[in-house]
Formats: sequence, C-alpha cells, structure tokens
Amino acid sequence: MRLGTLVFVGLALGLSGCFCSDFTEAFQKGFDESFDKSFAESYEREFVVSCIDSAVAEGAQREDVAWLCACVARRMVEGYDPAVLSKESLNPTGAKFRAMSDAEVAACVEQGVAPVQPAGSPNTAAGQN
Repeated sequence: MRLGTLVFVGLALGLSGCFCSDFTEAFQKGFDESFDKSFAESYEREFVVSCIDSAVAEGAQREDVAWLCACVARRMVEGYDPAVLSKESLNPTGAKFRAMSDAEVAACVEQGVAPVQPAGSPNTAAGQN
C-alpha cells in the first residue's frame, strides 16, 4: 500500500510539474509578447517626438519630416531587437545608431512611405498623400 501511494504521489507531482512548466512557458511567452508590444509602442512614440524636434531645431518643417520620422521609428522597432535599440539609443550620435537610423531613413525615402494626409491638408491638395 505504501509503494502504491508513493507512486501515485510521484505521478501527481510529475504531472503538476508538467503543468507548471507549460504554464510558466505560456506565461513567459505572453509576457515577452506584451513587453515587445509595449516597448515598440513606447519606442516609436518617443523616437518620433525626438526625431521631429531634432529636425525642426535644424530648420526643417514639422509637416515635412513627421512622415519620415514615423516611418523610421516603425522600421526600427520591426527590424531590431528591443535590447539592441535600447542600448544603441543611449548614444544617438554613435556610429552604430547612426548607421541603423541612416539605413532606415534611406529605405523610407526610397519607398516614399508617407501616411495618408487628411482631406483638405496642403499635401493632399498638392497631390501628395
């Protein structure tokens, strides 16, 4: 009787271990996905603001660079790991970050990616959207 009880308890613990392992993996996956999404949204938002402010400080018109900043931000979060973006963003004048962002600027300009302008905006009237 004692051996049967030990086997039952051992099986129960083994199965609960499998459940815990599956739960832990599912939780970690959900956490990672949630973190990546939150990071991407936050990074894009902050990058766009910083990008526009920097361009305006250099004499560009906000309306002319907003689409480009948004495109670059989107490509950065889609193309780079959050850890790399976090690390390299700490030194935005550094060679690696400049190379990353310059490549994305070139890709956005080449694609001519720009958001659709609201009806009646100056760019829509000029045939740009």
